[in-house]
Amino acid sequence: MVEGSILELSCYILLAINRSNTTESSLSAMFKPILVFNFQPREDASNVLLNTRGMELAIVKVGGFNGISGVTNEISYYLPSSNKWKYLTSVPHVEQCNFGVAVLYNELFVVGGCFNQSLEENVHPFGFKYNPLTNSWSTIAPMQQERCRFTLAVIDNFIYAIAGAGEMDTENGESALCEMYDPVTDTWTPTAPVPGGYRTQHAAATWRNYIFVSGGLDQDLVLDSLLRYNSMLNVWEAKAHMLMPRADHSIHCYNDKLFVCGGWYEDEITGMRVLVDTIDCYDIETDTWTVVTRIPTPRYHAGSVIYGSWLYIIGGFHSDNTFDRCTSVIECYDIESNSWCSVDDYPQDIWEHVCSTLYIPRCRDDLEVIANKSS
Repeated sequence: MVEGSILELSCYILLAINRSNTTESSLSAMFKPILVFNFQPREDASNVLLNTRGMELAIVKVGGFNGISGVTNEISYYLPSSNKWKYLTSVPHVEQCNFGVAVLYNELFVVGGCFNQSLEENVHPFGFKYNPLTNSWSTIAPMQQERCRFTLAVIDNFIYAIAGAGEMDTENGESALCEMYDPVTDTWTPTAPVPGGYRTQHAAATWRNYIFVSGGLDQDLVLDSLLRYNSMLNVWEAKAHMLMPRADHSIHCYNDKLFVCGGWYEDEITGMRVLVDTIDCYDIETDTWTVVTRIPTPRYHAGSVIYGSWLYIIGGFHSDNTFDRCTSVIECYDIESNSWCSVDDYPQDIWEHVCSTLYIPRCRDDLEVIANKSS
């Protein structure tokens, strides 16, 4: 169902019914996205609800670090109607970081990551999903490869885990393995590896049936490459290089364009990390890059998300040498008007978190996030 036409839907249903091993429960799971979601282009189908009565689209902050407890599994959310940050839930796992986050069928998936045990970093493959309607967590099948510092991306009804660090690294370093999760069968399947070598701390965004992967690290080298994965053909291709190398950055899709923000690169002379303070736009149709604006307060390890036409940049810290310059600042860039504004800060200093959007019931009566910040 490439664009969700009625004819394609009918053929899909008939095919499923004629399968000899199809059961009532499997059909229910198979058509869950059909029953719950509008037919939308690929980049929108993962979190567009057919019936949003009693729901509101929220900005969600997942995990990361804060100035109170250090690493945290807490998830908080912001509803524009209330203008407050509130606690939503916590990931049901030992405190972890460097995980992947995705939203599919308006369920929040948190997969992989790493945690400290006896002063050693442990990378794991386990995944969990959160349903805001039932306020409940459930486990999903673990990835075939444990990984952290990777990305999750959604195309149609599948979640793709892309590269990262862990035991999946190949001996010759020529590729970074990827896999695809099918929520109907609760299984992971290998897909074509990212070409060009070992890759971590990159960013990924989806557009139609494509995944774009930008920058990251190949061992100690900060990359400026942009790669595109075709999910229909299971192949990768190189696109125009970014204007600057970037690691630990974000990339977002808006109206057939990609917007890259944040990140850092290493100065060739001093070897010191340098913040990238621009937001660069990639035109998918012309395969070209342009600088569109500069971030008023550039930061390391900030979270970012697009809400409407607004790009929110949340938290982070100003210096990569010390953690005493962390911040709670939230700045918003309006892509349509090419203008910036500031909104109320996050209640705490936060960094290395992941941001997304998720429909949340308005009727929830959750506690506000405890205010504790250095500035």
